[in-house]
Order: sequence, then structure tokens, then C-alpha cells
Amino acid sequence: MEELIKKLIELVENASPKLWELAMRQVIVNNISNIVLLLALVVYVYLCIKFTPKFVKLAHDDDIDRNIFGMMVLIVCWVVAVASILMVLVNTSTLLTGFVNPEYAAIYNLLQLVK
Repeated sequence: MEELIKKLIELVENASPKLWELAMRQVIVNNISNIVLLLALVVYVYLCIKFTPKFVKLAHDDDIDRNIFGMMVLIVCWVVAVASILMVLVNTSTLLTGFVNPEYAAIYNLLQLVK
């Protein structure tokens, strides 16, 4: 399999150097956007952790409106955080492929375009 991928990379590099250059640039763009999204997720989870005690106080307030607001904010905040973390865990191999083996990621992206 690895030999076939190397042959395919050589074929694309020789047949269309411009296409290969664009595919490699796209891998770099994807890597940068993945880093930015991971940093945003870290900041988001940090803010969830920081503000959770404040919203727990609101959730235990005697005023029913504040109670409901505090509970809703806590639930939505943590559901989004957990879903985002799960997405990162599921896509870890894709994230790492762009850094470890950018040629493979470029070929993969080109094959996805053909499909």
C-alpha cells in the first residue's frame, strides 16, 4: 500500500506540479486552521471551568428565572465542550496526518475531490 501511495505521489508531482503545489498548500492551511480551532477549544473549556461556579450559584438561586437561566447556560456550555472534545478525539488521526505526513494528506485531499 505504501508503495502505491509513493507511486501516486510521484505521478501527481510529475503530471501536474502546480496541482501538487496547491494540494500541499491546502495541507498547510488545514493544519493552521486545526491549530486555531484547538486553541479556541482550549480557551472555551477554560472559560467553562472558570464560570461554572458562578452559574451553579445562579442555578441554586430562589428566583426561578435565574435558576432556569443558570441551569440552561451550564447545560449548553458543557454539552458544546464535550461534543467538541469528542470531535477532536475522533479526528485526531486526520489532525496528526497533516503534520507527520503532509504528502499523504495532500493525496488524500486530492482523492476526496475526485470522489
